[in-house]
Amino acid sequence: MSSPTRLRARVTIRHVAEKAGVAVGTVSRVLKGADTVAPDIAERVRAAIAELRYVPSLAAQSLRGQGSRTIGCIVPDVSNRLYAQVVDAVKDAVRARGYSIIVMNTGHVVDRELRSIETAMRWDVEGLILVGGFEDRPEVEALLGRLGFPLVQIDRARADTTTVRVDHGKGLREAIGYLLAAGHRRIGLVTPDGSSLQSRERMRAFEEICRAEGVEDNLALVRCVEVNENAGYDAAYDLLTAEASPTAVVTLGGDVLAGVLRFVRMRGIELPRDLSLVAIGDNELTRSLDPPLTAVSWNFRALGASAVEALFARILGRESDGTRVTTIDCRLIERESVRRLDPSAEGDG
Repeated sequence: MSSPTRLRARVTIRHVAEKAGVAVGTVSRVLKGADTVAPDIAERVRAAIAELRYVPSLAAQSLRGQGSRTIGCIVPDVSNRLYAQVVDAVKDAVRARGYSIIVMNTGHVVDRELRSIETAMRWDVEGLILVGGFEDRPEVEALLGRLGFPLVQIDRARADTTTVRVDHGKGLREAIGYLLAAGHRRIGLVTPDGSSLQSRERMRAFEEICRAEGVEDNLALVRCVEVNENAGYDAAYDLLTAEASPTAVVTLGGDVLAGVLRFVRMRGIELPRDLSLVAIGDNELTRSLDPPLTAVSWNFRALGASAVEALFARILGRESDGTRVTTIDCRLIERESVRRLDPSAEGDG
């Protein structure tokens, strides 16, 4: 007869302290993310936490007035490849500090965004990271003004809040400049509408470079879409079946790109012979296609980690409220999806 299963004794903060050879208070400061612990000692404590698989007791911390040690993260679509990379980076950075994280998905629905913010307030999170979302809804802005805990936003524009943003305008200018240098004069743009900071920056940059280069007719080749695959398909159909169709298209990546590619395959359009294509946002899809896509890229891990660093600076009181902006750079990665045209033969596509 087998012996009864013995329950594993709960690992406490004292066990971690003994393992690391430090005081309990030192472990507590490391868990809080304080910068008053020497780096070598902090690393020793983190190694002990990992080896012992120590999980702080949220209930005990709340009773001691230490807060929930939980961070909220609200994202428009966690299944979207671009958002998923940001969320993964945020989760890793939060957990590395010994905190838990609640990720809430709004599906680009304003009521769900409101409910997600309310959920964060009910859970008494210690801070909130808001990725994208609705900037033009007064009910959202009013609720954010009542949070009572630090807020950091990613690719949103809201006063008196720390923002970590990608330089989408620069990325779009590089993409259009690259296509113009390759001889393309009819260039389409597929992007979400102007309700988001990212799209406003892209459309502004697109208009500026088209006017500067004397190709203002391209402004009629902008298609503002919802962020889903069917919208990408419809935009590609609209652009590529027109009499004066573009020879190149710059499109938002993720689900929108998937829709554009579905139409391209359905119509037998060959890249880059029949159409040059540039994706906004680089991921495994753009890299694994045949041909691999030229893409506007940015460091998703730096974006997420910078947002978490800014949030904890506020949680720990190292930064006060106010407007602060951190910008993540973009760069164009050249691959094999852009054809160099003879300008005199562009009409042949």
